Amino acid sequence: MVAELIEDREHALASLIDEAARVRRSDIARCIELLDRAAALVDRQQDHLHAGRLHAIRGEVELTRGDLLGAITAYQLSRMAWLAAGRALEARGPCSAGRR
Repeated sequence: MVAELIEDREHALASLIDEAARVRRSDIARCIELLDRAAALVDRQQDHLHAGRLHAIRGEVELTRGDLLGAITAYQLSRMAWLAAGRALEARGPCSAGRR
């Protein structure tokens, strides 16, 4: 039962992030809405793997919108999440973790 709940939450979270990544160039408002919903789930669970990807996508969105401070902040949060998850390679790489 608990394993099913965790699996369902993981699937829902991954789906939100995947959809946000898919629409990040065509529908920024929808992308931000999806990221905000995913962020609420990530924050409650302290899910660093998903947080790394989520913040990387948010950084790309902020960069597209011309908000350099927002992009820098999102990329920093992405790197910190990747490091907290034990993913040093992703943390050192370019800010493209939102792409699959």
